[in-house]
Amino acid sequence: MIFNSAEEQLLPFFDDLNIELQKKSSYDEEAIQNKLAESGKVNEFFACALQLAVVGWGAGNYGETTLEGSVIDVASFITENGGFVGNDLNANLSDSDITPRRLIRVFRWQIRKWMKENNTTSFLQKKYGNRQSARIKFEVFPMAEHLIEDPDGAAALIGVYERVDIAKNTNFANRVKMVFAARGVLES
Repeated sequence: MIFNSAEEQLLPFFDDLNIELQKKSSYDEEAIQNKLAESGKVNEFFACALQLAVVGWGAGNYGETTLEGSVIDVASFITENGGFVGNDLNANLSDSDITPRRLIRVFRWQIRKWMKENNTTSFLQKKYGNRQSARIKFEVFPMAEHLIEDPDGAAALIGVYERVDIAKNTNFANRVKMVFAARGVLES
């Protein structure tokens, strides 16, 4: 049987219940920035974010970066400073927890500036880019969907992720589209 009204259904409306919905996963950029500042290691965190954004990571290998002559193991540095690596997409994180993607996101403008000043493109552009994405080559890196403001740039980044999805059997492009839609860069 299919009911045609709430009255017919006979379930209450729960008006008298005090219900507070809990966010499953959130991101508080200010809280993460404060955590980075309090660590006293902002430069090291930026070097790690840059390594991850430009070179990438995979199969549990987050690589190493060198800052002022000192080698930093990215995964070890992040975990030793209270962050998390290798967590799955359903991990229960607090809004201020540091992860590779959150690091890249918080440093997105600095990463773009560094890439432009050093005429460097990311692994995404080198491996999956094309003529369309070459126009925004300094904005083609993970989490750049939180940076790009124009629809043409958004379309170019989505094209990169569509090629990643085909090659790797992933679903990044849809997530990136949802971010652009939520930010009002593209219509949903």
